[in-house]
Amino acid sequence: MDDHEDSDSPSDIPNEPPSGEHDVEAADPTPEVAPDPLQRVTAERDRMREQLLRTAADFERFSGSRVHVRLHVPVGGRRNFTGVLKGAAGGSLLLDCDGTAREIDLEQVAKVRLVPAYDGIGNGHGGR
Repeated sequence: MDDHEDSDSPSDIPNEPPSGEHDVEAADPTPEVAPDPLQRVTAERDRMREQLLRTAADFERFSGSRVHVRLHVPVGGRRNFTGVLKGAAGGSLLLDCDGTAREIDLEQVAKVRLVPAYDGIGNGHGGR
């Protein structure tokens, strides 16, 4: 008689895990997350912040856009101005700051950057 008839051979053991256990691949601990629409807005804002206007052609191309102007030295106690770019003429930058027309000598300008506009998503308040 053979004593090994009652023992389980490797061919008799089922390949499936017992009920109640989960397959490791099926139970992914990191669920798929939908992309955040604010990430797109943040990326666009960052790209626009890097958009420096340097030439007269840039000033004409972006005329009517909101810009941030930083000066080398303060004029009237201010170094930073934000407003609507009206263009450049005669060596000056023309800017409308909250209804006040400003003419800034281009020699005094350190940087001119576009200010991003938001279309409802990411209203510019950092989600607040």
